[in-house]
Amino acid sequence: MLDALAHRSHIAQLIKRAGGAVLMLDFDGTLAPIVSNPNKATISARMRRALILCSRRFSTAIVSGRALVNIRKHVRVKNISLVGNHGFEWIITGKRGLRTVSLAKTRALRAVSKELLVLESLYSGIYVEDKKHSVSVNYRIARVHRAAIERYVRNIVRRASAKHLRIMGGIFVFNIIPNVGWGKGKAAIMLFARLKNSRKAIPIFIGDEPTDEDAFKALRRGVTIRVKNGTNARTAARYTLNNVESVRKFLLWLAALS
Repeated sequence: MLDALAHRSHIAQLIKRAGGAVLMLDFDGTLAPIVSNPNKATISARMRRALILCSRRFSTAIVSGRALVNIRKHVRVKNISLVGNHGFEWIITGKRGLRTVSLAKTRALRAVSKELLVLESLYSGIYVEDKKHSVSVNYRIARVHRAAIERYVRNIVRRASAKHLRIMGGIFVFNIIPNVGWGKGKAAIMLFARLKNSRKAIPIFIGDEPTDEDAFKALRRGVTIRVKNGTNARTAARYTLNNVESVRKFLLWLAALS
């Protein structure tokens, strides 16, 4: 796997040849360090500055599993697009949008959300979050019970109606979303199509999560970068960066491209 910082000259050539790029990034583990409590994740002032500089040079967007309102609260950068809930809601160039799902799938998600709350009383350190368009079970603090938690989550989803919902694994999190063949990959394709400023522009997607693999696969002709954060997981990304600080350095370099 190629290190993105070490291969900056090649990436610069790709962008120059394409006549532009669209920058898309995950939030947790990419712009902000991973923390035990997702509510306490913060983006540093230095990272925010790097993001602002990049947004002046390229069309820029955040693509996250977080709810849209949550991303806005944490990022606080003007003139960038935001995609939340694994692609199910967005604000692109100031315009809101939503991936609609059937009433049956919405009801199944609500039922699962209520039943999963029991996990918080069964295992200390679990945090179940209903984000309206998806539900997440964060178990970083309770990770020693991962197998039992996964069985519980899968049983609940199966009982609610497996055909309406699907489970996506993440880093110490299980995500439950409507089963409509939609996710970060298709959302990234849509986002890129709306934001690119030239026919030949290329996408740049940076993320650290297993859920970002959808986007890496969907954007194969672009610059895809997996943030390792101490792991060496298999990835469809073409490049890697070591950690959040490496992402910041890459963004500063990207913003300075002539």
